[in-house]
Amino acid sequence: LGLLAAGGSTARRRRSRAQRRYVRLQVLPYRGDSAEAEAVLAMFEALHKRLLARWWRRLLAGQPSVALEVHFDGQAWVAVCCQAEAQPMVHAALRAAYPNCRLQPAPRTVGRPPALLRLKKKELFIERVKVLDRFAHEREPAMNRLMTVLGATGAPAFVQLALTPTPASFERRAKRLYRRREAKVSRERGEGIIEPRKDRSLLEEAELKGGLEVQHRPLFFTDLRVIAPDRRTCE
Repeated sequence: LGLLAAGGSTARRRRSRAQRRYVRLQVLPYRGDSAEAEAVLAMFEALHKRLLARWWRRLLAGQPSVALEVHFDGQAWVAVCCQAEAQPMVHAALRAAYPNCRLQPAPRTVGRPPALLRLKKKELFIERVKVLDRFAHEREPAMNRLMTVLGATGAPAFVQLALTPTPASFERRAKRLYRRREAKVSRERGEGIIEPRKDRSLLEEAELKGGLEVQHRPLFFTDLRVIAPDRRTCE
């Protein structure tokens, strides 16, 4: 009975996924909008809240995703790809960082990608890729450097950040992994012993601090994709 129920749930989710209709919309930011680092974080948190499905809906119909994209085909432009019925919610979330932005249909269609390169993390998700430096973000947002690199390739290409909200149970898993990492570091340092075996490590403290800031935040399953005419351009 359990196998039959699991098979039926899987078939229902596949059918629901095939029936989803995604649209690609160009994001038109207002020239006066300049999002700070905290505003960008608020935008991602709003996207998570707007798109997260209840556990029983997720079990039966799956979890819809959203994709943020940066395109270059002679000129740079940004887009968002989401379900057609979720457009108002996604627009509201984007306005958390860019209050005056507008959405319109994408000026060009995207066909089957000739070359696709996925970037993956080597470490656990509780270890951040990079510490968000608010002052560095204010001097030059990372988006500017990305657009510069896309323009330097001399070929039409785009970068896609596909985001799927994680269920609430994933936050509890993050807490367990973080406690396990803390206990491991404590054992290696020999804390609780009169003469610790190892000296204090600034690197471990920085990694633990970064992992702590990931706690109690909405998380996404993320797929970072680079699409271009050939693999060399992607790299």
